[in-house]
Amino acid sequence: MTMLSKTNVTIELADGSWAVLEVDTIAHDGGYWLVPSWTLSADGAMRQPVRMVSMTMAETGAPATEAEAFIGLPIPETVLSDGHVPLSRDRLFLVRECPDVWVEVA
Repeated sequence: MTMLSKTNVTIELADGSWAVLEVDTIAHDGGYWLVPSWTLSADGAMRQPVRMVSMTMAETGAPATEAEAFIGLPIPETVLSDGHVPLSRDRLFLVRECPDVWVEVA
């Protein structure tokens, strides 16, 4: 069973300002992933991430192993909204589009 929680993250907006956003977070595949939006199953009982975003562990390139890794580093808005990682930050974020992960709707 995939564990679901909430994490407050700092988002760097297109105009250069920052905002704090509460984002769903799941522990999956040995790491912690932000899930900015979901798709519901046909029967409405399950949901699937549209995309999952994690911080990259510098030494291994693996997903972050603690949810606290997201605190203190502003995440570009485009990473969460459309999965686009700016070239200057491509070593910081892992993005998985439409992963085969399903979570029960509570």
